[in-house]
Formats: sequence, structure tokens, C-alpha cells
Amino acid sequence: MPLCTRGPLINQMRNVQRGLSVIAWAQRHAHLTKSRRQDERIDMDNCLFCKIAAGTVPSEKVYEDDEFLAFNDIFPAAPVHVLIIPKKHISTLSDCVNAQPEYLGRMLALVPKLAEQLGCSVKVDSAGKRYGGYKTMINSGPDGGQEVYHLHIHVIGGARSLSDTGRR
Repeated sequence: MPLCTRGPLINQMRNVQRGLSVIAWAQRHAHLTKSRRQDERIDMDNCLFCKIAAGTVPSEKVYEDDEFLAFNDIFPAAPVHVLIIPKKHISTLSDCVNAQPEYLGRMLALVPKLAEQLGCSVKVDSAGKRYGGYKTMINSGPDGGQEVYHLHIHVIGGARSLSDTGRR
């Protein structure tokens, strides 16, 4: 028995071993994928962050371009607490596929730019000592603390108030 017990290839092999043909497995998988796409559409229709990105729900925007939007969190955990979201709906970080690393890279590259703009970037004094800073956080899934199922990055910083949001 292989150590890896998850993944579509392992499940496919198990189904074939149980007597399900590859064709029957593919048909079952296609049905599940169609159902998942329908669920995703429902999620997008009810997604708070999709509505914010579309402008139908107001937010206090701090940055916007063709791909991403950043706005202040309505329940800030620190003096600076913004959320960066993609304008296209992606439910969780786990839903990102191999074709999206550049997209995620552009999203993450916004963090230091926004931190600088909002006054919480890492700085160096004349003695070479670093000060300031911020925390980034991506919650994924229920056990990861995700409450809104639309990928988002928290940028949290300012005046040593990071203790409310976890370890330093």
C-alpha cells in the first residue's frame, strides 16, 4: 500500500482495483466536476468579496488595478489592516493551480508596496537597525480560519500591535 493516500491518481487506481473501469471513473469524475463548477458559481453569486470587487458593496479602497483590489478590513486587528483580493473569484489558496504562480506572485508583490504606502514597511535607521514592519496572512479552509471563501491576503501592521493576531 503506498504511503500517499490522497490525490486523484491514487483514487483512480483504487477504483480500478475495485472493479470500476477507467471510463466509469472518468464519467463519475466529470459529474463531480460539473457539480463543483455549479457550486462555485453559487459561491461567486453570494461572495462578499466578489461584490466588493464589482463595486456593489462599498469598501474603503486603498489600491486597485485590473487584477486586484485592496481595502481596509472592517474589523482591523491593528492600525493597518488591509485585505488584498483578486478580482476574479478563487475560493482558497488550495484552489490555485500550477498555471497561476505568476498571478499569485503579482498579488504577493503588492504587499510591500502597500505596506510602504500605508506607513508600515520595514525601515532601516542610520545605525543600520531595522524597525517597523507588517505581517501577512492567508487563511485557507475552515481549519485555517477562513471566513470568506474568496482568496485574500491580510496585511497587518503598525505600532507593535501584532500581538492580537498571533505570535511575532
